[in-house]
Amino acid sequence: MSSFLLALLVCVLASTSLLSVSAKFNYTKCPAPWELQSDTVKQSFSLKKFEGLYYELALHDYTQFPVCPSPRCVQSYKVVDYHLNQINDTFNLVCFGVNTTVPFKFGLTNTTGFFLGIVLSLPYITFPDTVVEVQEHPSGGYYDWVIEFQCLEKDNHVLFTGINWYSRSRNVTQDYLDKLLDAARARGLGVYMDTGLKVHIVDQKNCTKSG
Repeated sequence: MSSFLLALLVCVLASTSLLSVSAKFNYTKCPAPWELQSDTVKQSFSLKKFEGLYYELALHDYTQFPVCPSPRCVQSYKVVDYHLNQINDTFNLVCFGVNTTVPFKFGLTNTTGFFLGIVLSLPYITFPDTVVEVQEHPSGGYYDWVIEFQCLEKDNHVLFTGINWYSRSRNVTQDYLDKLLDAARARGLGVYMDTGLKVHIVDQKNCTKSG
């Protein structure tokens, strides 16, 4: 086989693989964590590297938008509480000019990178939360960015999907943001990103340290 035909075959197989990844998710059933997560997350996800302050650069989540018509300065501060077996996530956003803090608790599970989240004001609703992809900082000490996905279903229908693109950097280039969005598509999330309200880019300009 010529090198050209071999290269063409590799491209065809790769494109087929990508199509199968994106096609297997739909609005009938929520994807399982193992279907969503990259090999990096499955094999080496670290709670220690996950902790700390993140800025939300983009979202697909109607509890943030359009519930808030223009959410700004959104950030998430994650701290692992090993005694309570949970992640305390202090979520901050500016809505209608008001800086609002929403405390979340994400219970740890036996599945790597998969948590059960609750909003303290709505403790009767559990949001299954999957870390889909991460990018480790060159130092190896923490993650530069992470992508999280939440999904709720009932009676063979997906009722809610949430995607959060979190970064340690507040102000980034378009190229940086595009790579984050592409990373989600590579995990098959395009079917959700392109539906309904699609992806909302968060305004992170002129923000204070706390919001």
